[in-house]
Amino acid sequence: MRRVLSCLRVPDMKKNTFTLKTLLLFAAVFISSLLFAQSDTLPSLMEDLFSGDTLKSQKSLLIIKKEKPAAALPFIRNILISHNNEKFHATAIQALQSYPVATSLSEWLDILEKTPSFYVKQRVIEILSASRDKRVIPPIAQHLANPFHIVRNASIQALKTFNDDRIYPVMLDMATSADPVFKIYSLEAMHHLYDRRLYDLLIRLLGDENHSVRYQALKCIEENALSKALNNVKRTALHDGNSEVRVRAIQIVGKSRSNNPYNILYDSLSAQHPDVRHAAITALSDLDFSQTSRKLSD
Repeated sequence: MRRVLSCLRVPDMKKNTFTLKTLLLFAAVFISSLLFAQSDTLPSLMEDLFSGDTLKSQKSLLIIKKEKPAAALPFIRNILISHNNEKFHATAIQALQSYPVATSLSEWLDILEKTPSFYVKQRVIEILSASRDKRVIPPIAQHLANPFHIVRNASIQALKTFNDDRIYPVMLDMATSADPVFKIYSLEAMHHLYDRRLYDLLIRLLGDENHSVRYQALKCIEENALSKALNNVKRTALHDGNSEVRVRAIQIVGKSRSNNPYNILYDSLSAQHPDVRHAAITALSDLDFSQTSRKLSD
């Protein structure tokens, strides 16, 4: 104890070049190191953290939060990128949050890239977004193409808060892919991240050979209230080869309240597919134009 006290004895400022600030910094570092040395060795700290014992785990989390031992970070990372430790992921995420994104970004991004868990990816994306560090935008944008919807949605919600143009090349690459799945992922992102510079791309996707892509393009047009695309939607309502796509287009035309939606809807009454005819009748009844009753009575 005398050795500890002697280390903390205030030096004579007249005989020592230490400033008060330097002394306080030294004391803080010394006390922190002493506390960590007395608390636990790293292996036992990690063992307690992932022991399943609530009290031991909480104690370890408090130590990690206070001291942020750099040597613990690789252990936490390995838990989060492992295929066999899902039950420890929530605890590992709590521990990981002790390490600020600004100073540990490479470790955060490594976990985002390598973890097989969609839960971990979602949480990491949310935490990276909350950091407001713009360096996270490109790696998050890459997960717009993630096969898990929960991860794609987390990426979309995160990127909405940044309003950064670097997301658009990623969306363009997906939209021009030969794989219709990536085109759909691109449109899914456009629903929430639409920009007028994407309009021509969206119209091209409305004419895609894959009916699921065309359907998603209609949803994007409706979601963003793109009235200037209405003529394209009307052509789709009349001529698309897929009944589901035509029904969706008819619904959009009916809700548009344009000057002459009923012409498209009347023509759709003679469609071969019953779902298309039913959609037209429903849209016409919702419009409640006086011309509707006259046409239906003929």
